[in-house]
Order: sequence, then structure tokens, then C-alpha cells
Amino acid sequence: MSDSLQEFYEMRKTDILHADHRLSKVVAAVAALSPSPQSILDIGCGRGTLLERLRQKTPDAALFGVDISTNTVEATRARGFDARVADVSTGLPFPSAHFECVIFGEVIEHLVDPDAALREISRTLIDNGTLIVTTPNLASWFNRVLLLLGVQPVFTETSLHVNLGRMTRALGQGGPTQGHLKIFTLGALREMLQANGFAVGMISGAAFTSSNALRPIDLLMANFPRFASNFVVTARKTRRAGTRYRVSSDSEPVDVDIPG
Repeated sequence: MSDSLQEFYEMRKTDILHADHRLSKVVAAVAALSPSPQSILDIGCGRGTLLERLRQKTPDAALFGVDISTNTVEATRARGFDARVADVSTGLPFPSAHFECVIFGEVIEHLVDPDAALREISRTLIDNGTLIVTTPNLASWFNRVLLLLGVQPVFTETSLHVNLGRMTRALGQGGPTQGHLKIFTLGALREMLQANGFAVGMISGAAFTSSNALRPIDLLMANFPRFASNFVVTARKTRRAGTRYRVSSDSEPVDVDIPG
């Protein structure tokens, strides 16, 4: 685990402390699974907000959490959960085929190597286990508008320290960064999941903005995932861990196969 990365997230708490639209969508996605999962891991658990909601909805399930931040893990443990400090890209402290459901919420965009994380998640999932991924949408409705105006899209970052190119503070100009490294369109997210042995199932959108003026539009656009602020994607593990891309070059396609 990178000490500098851990230090970054100790200083910046990027989790939320209330059940927003996205978390409600995740809880609903878990509740819709049949059979109901009896073992669930929340990657990037923060201070345990989602785990608390899951404990209410799935009281019989064994709930676990991991996070790169020591302080947030301690806060989650204080709520009675089995939470551990870990970097999903370098390894999870659980045996193979341990979980029926893994939630990967607002983490994939923070990683240098998302494929490595997906391989590790696949290792810890049972065969046909469920992965629920949430991440910001690069092609969200408001980012399309911002790009037309020449404004840096929301969710993207150019500096480690402050947000730049947003024009006004209302759009985040000069505000703290979240550590976003990889921002996905729906097509890119689907391709990455498929390359790592997951069959994409349900896709829904979730609202993001806290602006009272824009909230009704954001909620409306959440009904159209390609334009929504966030994706909530449910996928099933279909094969053993490993990354298999078929990359097209100027000459012939090249197979990229990275075993788990």
C-alpha cells in the first residue's frame, strides 16, 4: 500500500455520512438479489454509512468493510462492523471465494490500476457472485453542458491540490480534490468489467448534485443512465480472475491476457 496514497485519504474524507440517492440505489440493488447474499463486502466503506443501511435491510448477512484510511476504518469498527485497512489494488485480507456480494462504490475512479482491483475482487467472490459498482459518469448531462462552455468537467481533476478550470466556486473552482484518476463513460466501464470476467446486468443512474436548483433535473436524468451523474451497475462473476482485453491496433488486434 502506498503510504502517500493512504496519507492523502487520511487528510481527505471522501465518503458521505448520510444515505443519498446513490446509496439508496445500492441498497435497493442488494435487496433485489435472489437469493439474498449472506456475505457482503463494502470496499471503500468509509465510516460505515452504507454498512449501517445494509444491516437494517439484510440483518442476517455477514457484513465486512475495507478502506485505505485508518481513521475511517476505526469509525466503522466503532459501529460494530468487521472493518480492515486495505488497498484493493494490492490485495484484500480475505480468502478466495469468500463473498457472495462485493460493493465497489465510488472507488474505481481513484485507482491507478482498476483492472488489478477487479481481479482481486473476482478472487474473493464465489462463482456467479455479484459485484455492484458505482462511479461518476464522465458523460453526465451537466458535463456535456460544461464542455460546450469550455469548462473543466466535474469529477475530473488536473491538480493534486485544488480543482482548476471550473470558472466559479459553485462549480468547485479552487476547492479540494477527491483524488480522481480514472473517469468512465458507460461504454468504458462495461468493457472493463467484461474484460475482467463480469457479465453486466442491471444498469441504473443516480443523482449527485446537492444544488436545490439543479436537483430536480439531476433526479430526472438519473432515469437515463448514459446521462446520469453516477452509474450503479450490477454484474455477475462468470470466470476465474484474470484480465483479457482484445485491443485493436493499426494493424491487427492484440490479445492482452493478465491472469489473476
